[in-house]
Amino acid sequence: MQLELFGPCNDVRGDYCEAACCYYVDKEITSDEAMRFEHRKRDGTFFLKNNPATDACVYLDTATKKCATYEDRPAICEDYSCKNDPHADHLVKIVKAEDLSLRKRVVDELRQTAANSTDPDSFMELMGL
Repeated sequence: MQLELFGPCNDVRGDYCEAACCYYVDKEITSDEAMRFEHRKRDGTFFLKNNPATDACVYLDTATKKCATYEDRPAICEDYSCKNDPHADHLVKIVKAEDLSLRKRVVDELRQTAANSTDPDSFMELMGL
């Protein structure tokens, strides 16, 4: 199944990707969104909060892979498309891995790759990682 076949998030794609994008950390949100969503603040910037136990967004039900705020989610989540994310397939593998240490290692590798990236289309770069 090719990720580029999908448009906006839906149940069909959700079954494939298992909400892999929800495992990204440091999803920057606006100050208005920070008033509505659980967040953390670093250096004056607001970030959507991730669950430290799962590394997933706090609004993701990890059992159903459904977002509790999908209809009113932050712009960063609404605008994201795995179609343009070169890390999406790799992230799907992380989510499907049951070994949390593997997940953390791969996420660290993605962060390092993103930090060195000069690709303006990279989701990670757009996130400021």
